[in-house]
Amino acid sequence: MLDSIETKAKEILGALANVMRLGPGSLCICGSGRVYADCCSKSSDRQLAFTKRTFADVLRYKRSQGGRVATIPQSLFRRFHNASLQRLPCLYPCCSRKPVSCHLIPENILRSCFGGHCLDYRMRDGSLHGMFVRTGVGKAGALPVFCSQHDNDFFKGVDQLSGDLASSQCRFLLSLKAVAFALRGVQGLLGIDFQVELFKPFLIADNLGDSGPSHVEIDISYLHQQYVRFVITERLFARSVEAFQRSNWDYFSYYGRAIDYQGHLFFADLMNPSHDLERHRVNTGPTAITMVCSIFTLERKLHVLFSCPDDGSKQSYANLLEQLDHADDRTFIAVVNNVLTFAADKPLLPETRLIADEDLRRIARQREKASRCLKTASNEVFDLRDPTDAVQFVVV
Repeated sequence: MLDSIETKAKEILGALANVMRLGPGSLCICGSGRVYADCCSKSSDRQLAFTKRTFADVLRYKRSQGGRVATIPQSLFRRFHNASLQRLPCLYPCCSRKPVSCHLIPENILRSCFGGHCLDYRMRDGSLHGMFVRTGVGKAGALPVFCSQHDNDFFKGVDQLSGDLASSQCRFLLSLKAVAFALRGVQGLLGIDFQVELFKPFLIADNLGDSGPSHVEIDISYLHQQYVRFVITERLFARSVEAFQRSNWDYFSYYGRAIDYQGHLFFADLMNPSHDLERHRVNTGPTAITMVCSIFTLERKLHVLFSCPDDGSKQSYANLLEQLDHADDRTFIAVVNNVLTFAADKPLLPETRLIADEDLRRIARQREKASRCLKTASNEVFDLRDPTDAVQFVVV
């Protein structure tokens, strides 16, 4: 039965590639990082993101639910995620070695700040919303990104958060690491989204015949959005690596600030704020722009670094960086809390930090609002200075 389903799934894949307008040289929709012609367009079974065994687990779950699947439990989702990540090699260009578990923040630093556990944001079972859960520091913020050699080559100089943190080289490496982890995270999630769309017709069909459903309709809007995000992040990483190889530490423009702070918090991610501090829309053109934000605590200071790559983002966010430079600490903290709220799946917090249900609702609202405000047709404004709906992650 699985063989016949896989045959039908390959037919769906071809139709999906046509709708997405994937050419032979396009990055594959599964997020592998290879071009489509050398990846899922091939007939080899191993090119599919997940194995037959993984899909067999889904079918068993469907049967246990009486043939109806409304949501996928978190345990099964984690299995999907692991399968999606395990297929990926070291992220360094042309390296085929198996990646090791890399920490966005080194484990020894997390352990010195948090002890053995911290709070990490995870999705709830049967829900699109998440919650902060107690996680061992050995797993918190860890992904298989680079092989041991390239992880050491890239980040040995900054992994201890020592030296001149204000130097252009250190700021570049912190930004590059955030980009690399963002790309690997997107690859893992895109692999899941792609496979779910590919096999969704079989999961929702009332009766699974030998050939699967005879008529298939796939909504690719969300998948296309994730694919575009992947392509943009992959290009940013490639340019950042080129800058690293040329020692071009000024590839990013930077703004950093350190504030007295008694707590502990770590965060790094890509983002694209829709408006600056004067409520003006940042990007009015068709070119995608992005910004890197890295936040960490060290020696009773909260260090915040905003970085903009030299791909159009520097110019678009120039006013915002200047406004941040002139903002007082109260306004700056409001900006930081808004950033942490609409990117709440990335902060690592002390396990003693209380996150109330209302905070989780605020996170959901702010994420939806940030997404709406990015649409050029929207007149809605995301005010980074307004603390009203932001979770107070940072209180000084």
